[in-house]
Formats: sequence, structure tokens, C-alpha cells
Amino acid sequence: MVDEAQEKKKDVQTIGDGVGPRYHRVYTVDLPVTLERARETMSELKKDINAFSPQWIATFDKKKGDPGELNLGDEILVRISGPWNGPVRVTEVTNEGFAFCTLDGHIEAGNIHFKISRASENTTKFEIESVTRSRDQIVNFFYDKIRFAMLAQTEMWELFCQNFAKHATRDEDLKPEVVVKTERQDEKTGIWEDVSHELGTHGTESTAKPQD
Repeated sequence: MVDEAQEKKKDVQTIGDGVGPRYHRVYTVDLPVTLERARETMSELKKDINAFSPQWIATFDKKKGDPGELNLGDEILVRISGPWNGPVRVTEVTNEGFAFCTLDGHIEAGNIHFKISRASENTTKFEIESVTRSRDQIVNFFYDKIRFAMLAQTEMWELFCQNFAKHATRDEDLKPEVVVKTERQDEKTGIWEDVSHELGTHGTESTAKPQD
């Protein structure tokens, strides 16, 4: 009999399955709200991700799991404009956030975290952090070489962060700055380099080294 846990792992597209350089990306937006309020917004996000995602770029279609909830093992198909659809599985759920791993067929291989953290008594940070590689050489060309896919990804998650801020503050006119930090790992030396400036974005100091 096949072990269920092993069977689940078979379809995971780990970062080791990818090709090309590793990318560590962090999108951060400061929220003028308490951690308690940010937790309420995070709860809203977990119930309906599509309410926060720019629909003209990406929609989230629950394939496994109860609608209106987000639990470990849930599976979601992220439908992105163009031939970029990607399945993911929920690997972590807490009051402060959740995480996805990529499954077979996703254009990337790796993981992504959505999280909130207290910045001060009345301010909170919302972050989206990913560590990924391209699925294959074709994706790597569009992502790493000409960076078309990366720029589209940047726009998507920047708008996602801004929508989270609008929900948290109840201010639909709010257009907060989203700080985007992008680091690329050299395939030969293993050294991480901040390439944010090459993308027209700006980074901040990392608080932790990216994990595979």
C-alpha cells in the first residue's frame, strides 16, 4: 500500500526540480493598522483570495478543500493571463499567514509565503515572500533572460499588496508604496545578488537568508 504522505510529495515541484538561477523575492507594504486588524484582514484573505487578487491578471480556483476556508493540504489552481496557469498546495496556515508549494505543471518550482508582522504598536507589515526557480528552460528564458514573466509577476503581487492594504484600512482610494526586493543566486558561485535596480524596483535589507 502506498503511503499517503509519500504519494502527496510525488507531485510537488520542489526548487530542486527547477532550472536556472534561484530567485528570492519579497514584496512589502506598511499598514497603518494594528496587528489585530491585520489578522482580521488575513482571515478575510484566507476565506477569499480572489477578493485581493487583480482579477484581470490572476484568479485562484480551489480544486481541493472547503470553499471559504484555507487549510493544510488544500489545492488551488492559479489561473494567470496567458499560458501560465499553475497548481499549488497549502503547506502552512497560521493566524499571521499561509504558504503554498508549487505542484507539477506550475511555471515555477518552489514556495511562496503570505504573512503579516508587527512593525510598531499601530503599524503592521504585509509581505509576500517567494524562493523559486523556473520550471524549464523555456520558462527560464521568459523569466530570467528577457524578464517578461518576472515583470508581469511584479505587477501582480504589487497590486495584491495594495489590495490587502485597502482591505485592512477600509480605504479604497489608498495607493501605498510597495517595496520589492529581488535577489538572484549565481548558479556557479552560489552568491546572492540584489538585482532590484535592474527591474526598476528598489530593495531593502533582507531580514533572513532565503531558504530552499
